[in-house]
Amino acid sequence: MKPVAGGRGRSRSKRAKLMGKFLSGLIVLIAAIFLIILLYFRIAEGSFEGAGERMDEFLGAAAEETGEATRNIVNEADEALEGDDEY
Repeated sequence: MKPVAGGRGRSRSKRAKLMGKFLSGLIVLIAAIFLIILLYFRIAEGSFEGAGERMDEFLGAAAEETGEATRNIVNEADEALEGDDEY
């Protein structure tokens, strides 16, 4: 049987294009935010070297907080799953 125009194949293609546009936009947004923060630190520190050091500190702190939050989520998920074993 031949696929009908507007059938499943077409909607998948549209979804794939939409997802591609969304991901591309998200990447551009993240890059723009990174550059804006870098330029802010450049202005505040007076050089890109100082801005780089501040960015390292900033990203290091963010990585530590993210790691801690991830560990907490994993621990809570483990506890929740252990509670399900009782049934």
